[in-house]
Amino acid sequence: MNKKIFQKGIALLVVTIPDRFFPEENLKIWYQLLRDIPGKDFLEAVQRICQEETQIYPGTNLVALIRAKAQDKNQLTAEEAWAELRKAITDYGSYSNPKFSSPVIAKAVEALGWKEICLSDIDNSWIREHFFRIYNALREREKFKELPKLIEEPAGKELPEKAIDLTEKLKTKFSE
Repeated sequence: MNKKIFQKGIALLVVTIPDRFFPEENLKIWYQLLRDIPGKDFLEAVQRICQEETQIYPGTNLVALIRAKAQDKNQLTAEEAWAELRKAITDYGSYSNPKFSSPVIAKAVEALGWKEICLSDIDNSWIREHFFRIYNALREREKFKELPKLIEEPAGKELPEKAIDLTEKLKTKFSE
């Protein structure tokens, strides 16, 4: 995402959340934390927040809310993933290697075993339950997969001095 798109999204938030104060120093940090989100996804997430969230409290972490809305848009629910899995069983059978729309589905299937899934009673609730549990856990893990890279990248002049000092202290503390 570029800064122009980021500014558009912030403008939407300023207009729809008039009680919230958006200091420039905070917005610089926000941009650093959100810049990996594609511009279109960012604007759609901000728009969804403006249209769907009825209560934004002073302590609401808007960065996390924007990121969650942007990521949820691209993720299948466990039920949708299960439907794709059931279709793959019919289309491929136990001796073929299915192709899934999401690597998360593929990992969940790998954890359970493709052949075991195909040869079991698919309507059996324990298989479905295990798939849902594994799929949801993997989906949660995917959300946070990219976050450490954001912290490790040099912030340069984009962050205020106070935040740069804190970042350096945290790096030192956690590298020990």
